[in-house]
Amino acid sequence: MSMILLCSAASSAATPEAIARSISRGATFLKADLAGSNDENAVGASSLAGLALLESGVPAQDPAIEALRQRLRDNTYSEARTYNLALALMFFDRLGHPEDVPWIQMLACRLLVGQQPNGGWDYESILPIPEAMVQELKKNLRTDELVAGNIQSPAKPLLPGGNRMHAEVVKQSLRLRRVPDQATDNSNTQFAVLAIWIARRHGVDVERSLALIEQRFLRTQKNDGTWSYHPPEPMGQPDHASPSMTCSGLLAIATSLARREERNAAEPKAAAGVRPVDPREVAARRGFAALAQTLAALEGPARADVQRGDGDGDLYYLWSVERVCVIYKIEKLAGVDWYAVGSDALVRSQNANGSWNYRPGSTAGTALAILFLCRSNLAKDLKGVGEEQFTELRSTARLKENVSSAKVTTPKVELKPAGPTLPTPATDQGVLLAAELLKAPANDWSTLLVRLRDEKGPSFTRGLVLAVNKLDGDRKKEARDALADRLTRMTVPTLREMLGSEEAELRRAAVLASAMKEEKDLIPDLIRRIRDDSPVVWPAARAGLRSLTGQDFGPPTAATAEDRSRAQNDWNAWYARTKK
Repeated sequence: MSMILLCSAASSAATPEAIARSISRGATFLKADLAGSNDENAVGASSLAGLALLESGVPAQDPAIEALRQRLRDNTYSEARTYNLALALMFFDRLGHPEDVPWIQMLACRLLVGQQPNGGWDYESILPIPEAMVQELKKNLRTDELVAGNIQSPAKPLLPGGNRMHAEVVKQSLRLRRVPDQATDNSNTQFAVLAIWIARRHGVDVERSLALIEQRFLRTQKNDGTWSYHPPEPMGQPDHASPSMTCSGLLAIATSLARREERNAAEPKAAAGVRPVDPREVAARRGFAALAQTLAALEGPARADVQRGDGDGDLYYLWSVERVCVIYKIEKLAGVDWYAVGSDALVRSQNANGSWNYRPGSTAGTALAILFLCRSNLAKDLKGVGEEQFTELRSTARLKENVSSAKVTTPKVELKPAGPTLPTPATDQGVLLAAELLKAPANDWSTLLVRLRDEKGPSFTRGLVLAVNKLDGDRKKEARDALADRLTRMTVPTLREMLGSEEAELRRAAVLASAMKEEKDLIPDLIRRIRDDSPVVWPAARAGLRSLTGQDFGPPTAATAEDRSRAQNDWNAWYARTKK
């Protein structure tokens, strides 16, 4: 029987020693299993096994890991399937070899191209890779040249490990084509979400993709807080919810909350007051409430067979629960210690050869079990702080400090044309968009703000800048967030131009976007902003520099002009030393 019968929470939990032995036996099985397999079609399962081995403590230098790495390098040139692309990317990231960055970028770009307009993925991400492209990749991907910017704007070279795109990845990504008009599911999508989040650390621009993911999961959550395997389409019928797919939704919402907190960490603290209701927090709480009901079944004298919901196995369900509870730092749901119950069940159900039974195969099942037992977090920069406090999620340690605790007042100004970096259309559509946002009723505000954040064209940037200058309170904060998000899509030359704009709010947003994109070429420009006269710009410049460099030369809170001048000199001196 492939299903694990989970003992009730009242039974004795597995001891740490028993769990450690179980992990060791499972790792021994996986190493032997990988050594006897060279199936080029098993990219996903092999990558999952490699992740489990690394999490269990097998060193990256182990011959089994190195053999897997080389095999995955060779077998992913032509890979087009979502599970395989995502899991191979996660393996290369977890392994941590800088020379594997081009492979991570290649796999990420295929996932980005394969994302459907509804924000999800199906089994096939892209159309088959032509053999000519495969041969070009084999010839050129191992070179050290990386280029700055996103796949639309290559620039100067940098070595592997820097946040730049590889020249061959840039060239080939422009030739990829998405499989058109596919239905999407939240199982493929959750693997892609993890991979997309991880790819942002390796120079890949994923902001648009993460925005689509946020929209998908906020739009498709069911009334009871769950998510389905196939989210309902506009003309379709909703299908039955699944606990594992609810975990998929919670994972997606975690990335959305983390992006919000990155922006919050890089601006001055807002004055105390009532915060507006955040639909992302509401979705997370509703999702966990629904998930808790499935775990509540583990209480009582009966043994519970907790399944994924569609009969495909509870190892997948257990791993899904482990993944989101680790991210959100949740120890108990509905009073149930999920790890104690799950680890006890896994230790008891392990086979004599160290494997676990699982319908898709013992390799995948054993890997999922080990990942659960290790409390693995494959996206370690995606963190939460507890079931009741989703507002403190952080996605990167480099943006963990707030800009300044000093109170900053921004004078209201009349709507007026922005500086020369915001060309004025003949009809001044930006002013019209700003006016529309300013008078938007509460039920239309969020929709209109998303439009100004996401649609192309300078009028939308201009409209946001003008609106920020007129807004106050929570709406001003939300519009500032949207403006900074919008500018993360800009190129380095455009950001540099905006950093010199006459509009302080545009300069501030450009500073934050530069830090969010990790554009180290703009460090000198941010240093110049330390002496900015605007009280909303120089604190953001300091926070951005701390994020980009890991250094902090001030200026202090409530700095005088002299303080800022001294801090700028210190920053310049440090930067000159690093360039020698």
